[in-house]
Amino acid sequence: MRRDLSQICRSTAQSCILGRLRKQTLFSLAEANAVIADVLERINNHVMRRLGVSRRHSSRRSNARGSQACPPTSTSSPNGFARVSTDYHAEFKTFFYSVPHALIRQQVDIGATARMIEIFHRGKRVAVHQRR
Repeated sequence: MRRDLSQICRSTAQSCILGRLRKQTLFSLAEANAVIADVLERINNHVMRRLGVSRRHSSRRSNARGSQACPPTSTSSPNGFARVSTDYHAEFKTFFYSVPHALIRQQVDIGATARMIEIFHRGKRVAVHQRR
C-alpha cells in the first residue's frame, strides 16, 4: 500500500504530538493548545537529514517561488474548433489531441499558444496538452 507525502507528514506530526501528550495531564483546552503549539514549533524547526533544511525553511522557499507572477496566457479566445471522433481525439492542424470519452461527437473549442493546446467544451477547459 502506497501512501502519499501528506499522509506520511500527517502521521509523523500526529505521532509526535500524541506521544508528547500521552504522558501529560492537561486541565484545559488552552493548556493543550499551548503544548501542541510547542511540539509543532519543534517539528517545523527540526532539520531534516535528507534535505539538510527544516520544514519551515523549505516551506518559505517554496512559497517564495510560488508567489512569483504567473506567466500570461494568451488563450482568451479559441483558435479553432473540432468535433471529437469516436477514438476520443480532436484534430488541430493535422495533430490529434485526446479528450475525455464523454465528449465523443461533441464540438470543442481549441485554444493554442506556442507551447500548449487547451481544449474547451462549453467554456470549460477539459484537456491541456503540449503542442506538437
